[in-house]
Amino acid sequence: MDRLNSKEPVEALVRRLWGAKPDGSAKWTKFHWTGQANLEERARLLGVEFHDAYRQIYPILSSLVHPGPTAYLRTSFEQFEFHVGYAYFYTFKHAHDATILAANMLGIASRVEGFESFMQQLIEWLNDAMKTLSPKQ
Repeated sequence: MDRLNSKEPVEALVRRLWGAKPDGSAKWTKFHWTGQANLEERARLLGVEFHDAYRQIYPILSSLVHPGPTAYLRTSFEQFEFHVGYAYFYTFKHAHDATILAANMLGIASRVEGFESFMQQLIEWLNDAMKTLSPKQ
């Protein structure tokens, strides 16, 4: 319990969780914890809905997150703005869904008075924001 608030160097954490090589250095895992290293393959294994979401979202998020001019090269400001909004939308959507999933799994949702209405209010705000988008998009 004393360790909960202390910071542990990443190397030490890896040694504790995944062990050490004979020379004492951390044995870094070469795979994702799911057993599938490839992100697209993980999405495909979850089902068509998730694979479709990956194929729609990943290229835009990747171009916005990674450095360089990829996200705005040869595109109008309006298109760039749309991509940023699209990225925020999906970031919100997945964070919202993950919050509900975690709250339900941990039994938090049933203990917080008004939890469902709070989550619904977030969706209503999102829908209001979506109405401000240009119909051309």
